[in-house]
Amino acid sequence: MTAKYQQAQVELKQKQPSQSSSSKQQQKPTKILGDEERISLHARKFSVMNEPFISNDAFLKARPIDVRSDNPRRWDTPESALRGLIAELYEEVPRELHSMIEKHTRFRDLVWSITLFLL
Repeated sequence: MTAKYQQAQVELKQKQPSQSSSSKQQQKPTKILGDEERISLHARKFSVMNEPFISNDAFLKARPIDVRSDNPRRWDTPESALRGLIAELYEEVPRELHSMIEKHTRFRDLVWSITLFLL
């Protein structure tokens, strides 16, 4: 009976996914999400962790050169605050979505709809 029990345990372990394949399965959903789902996810994170209200002027702009969001001089003028917000957006959103920030109104519209929903 002990041999059968041990054999059953071995078979059970072989059927269960290993820890590494389990972690790969957990990563898959984020990799296969469509652009809209990914944008929505990052919009929610950004509005909770960074800025709850994102100006319309922060979208459809290229990433500012030589501007960092953590620079305290960011808040000196309204223009520098906007450039800091744009920089912060580019810093937090994954690189593969950067072209959408700069070129697509759909990105802006999705972010706006998410931030309005969170209010």
